[in-house]
Amino acid sequence: MVQQHLSQTSEKVITLRDVSNLAQIAMTSQPNDLEEIVHQLTDKYGADVDILTNNDHHLTGLLFQDVDMRKQLAAFPEVLCDKASLQWFFRTLLTKNRRMSSTRVFMTDKDLSERSVIRNIFPDATLLLSLFHPLRIFRREVTCEKMGITSGQRQLCLELLQRMAYAKSSDAY
Repeated sequence: MVQQHLSQTSEKVITLRDVSNLAQIAMTSQPNDLEEIVHQLTDKYGADVDILTNNDHHLTGLLFQDVDMRKQLAAFPEVLCDKASLQWFFRTLLTKNRRMSSTRVFMTDKDLSERSVIRNIFPDATLLLSLFHPLRIFRREVTCEKMGITSGQRQLCLELLQRMAYAKSSDAY
């Protein structure tokens, strides 16, 4: 929602990295009142906001969910594509969205600790590995130098690996 608002008001493409950088600048360059920010997000946008702080009361986690996000999760709880998993994040999200207990599939990267957290909180869910990561590893590891192959052989290997990854049947595989 913040990213969308900034994109609309500035009429520029705003990436999540931009939002993260702005948040970091705001946190380090000026005093802020986290309670006031949470109050504005909940009152102005009807958002659910939960914060996690460490023993020194420094912000370490933030869960933000607006009305549209809640509606989408309620409508499609079966699949959740997730990037940054923390046990706190999922437990908090689960308490705010009871239907999330119906989530049956998580698309993750290869992070084993992340997968462990998900498996712990959602023991009946299936964890799928995004194809993006293995294909990226293939591109990084299948090199002419490492494999002692020509550039044409490398291209053929990568093409075959990609065909295998996207095969629609065992025969096509």
